[in-house]
Amino acid sequence: MPGDYLAHAKYHSYHLLRARFKPKTRTDYRRAVARFVHWCHHESRVIDTLPQLDSALLDYFEWCYRFRLPKQLAINTLAGVISYRREAKGHLPYAAEAIKGWQVLVPSVQRPPLTWPVVCVIAVSMVKRGMLAAAIGTLLGFDCCLRIGELCNLKLSDVIDSRTSAVDQGWRYNIALRLRWTKTGENQSVPIIDPGVGRLLRLLVRARRIQGGDDRLLRMSTSQYRYRFKAICNSLGLDPRFTPHSLRHGGATHWYMRGMSIEDVQVRGRWESLKTCRRYVQTAQALIATTTVPEHLAMAGRVLATDTVQAINTALSQRHTRVGRRG
Repeated sequence: MPGDYLAHAKYHSYHLLRARFKPKTRTDYRRAVARFVHWCHHESRVIDTLPQLDSALLDYFEWCYRFRLPKQLAINTLAGVISYRREAKGHLPYAAEAIKGWQVLVPSVQRPPLTWPVVCVIAVSMVKRGMLAAAIGTLLGFDCCLRIGELCNLKLSDVIDSRTSAVDQGWRYNIALRLRWTKTGENQSVPIIDPGVGRLLRLLVRARRIQGGDDRLLRMSTSQYRYRFKAICNSLGLDPRFTPHSLRHGGATHWYMRGMSIEDVQVRGRWESLKTCRRYVQTAQALIATTTVPEHLAMAGRVLATDTVQAINTALSQRHTRVGRRG
């Protein structure tokens, strides 16, 4: 049976091999494979060889597609099966081609980049609702081209402030962030370019240290931040395609269009390949033309972007709230 075939894989329980994947990735793979195994039991499928496994995966993916299950489920299933049975890699051609066909039939939705004025509108709207930490995180995500995991995993000790950190005169940056883990490696860093964003970050750091307790900078999970971000975008009537990743997309495009070389954008965004970074920026520039923003928000954004710190302080005074009331 399929459960026995996968459960008795020789290598999937080795700690050194399991460490290749983040805990969430392992969980996603395990759940996807378990769902596939359940389907095989229900369909009375017998799997003893790789061709039988390939055939079963093909039928399962077709079943998932017909019942409108997420494409990511199929992707996780195939990757999970290969993580359990390494010898299957490169020997499941029909399953791999089925996923390619699914991607043709259901292309991935391209997430448009955010522009700096719209980011300022989102941040100020967050502050008005008592979400100061999320607002500053939004500005950080754009300025530093952060992935949502990089943003929400920041700790107070990851803020490298030239005023308080043990840096010498050769340190070029006023304030920067240490990124403990990224997709392209551990212990990377990114400087904050916009001085207003740096000032607001110092404000948040001071408030967190006064509050004590949790060492996290934003003190919210990725799902909590994503919920806040989407709620604000919906309330403003923005394009529903905007996601937190639009901050990273927009930040990279913003700095490139302001004269930063593509090589420097690659380093800033921590892309492993210059080709990937170049395609990322070119796609973003094209997507900007397909995205519309309500005229009143565009006008407000241009005003707020001229002095972000003042805009945030004004929103705070109108809110009559203390820092971190709702995060």
